[in-house]
Amino acid sequence: MSTAFASILVHKIYVNCANNSWYQQGIPEVSSSIDETVDVLREILRMLRPSKVICTGMSMGGYAALLF
Repeated sequence: MSTAFASILVHKIYVNCANNSWYQQGIPEVSSSIDETVDVLREILRMLRPSKVICTGMSMGGYAALLF
């Protein structure tokens, strides 16, 4: 996804769950649950103040796009 979106000049947040827990245990070194991950993402969005948010992903990333 990073290569596909490299030329799009917008803020991008890449979320990865390396342990394949489907985000149920959060993001390693960032959060320990879905709720904590949502809090982290909300804080980032508060700082960036985007006019639009688009979530996308494939497989587990698609699940995250729907989840968050």
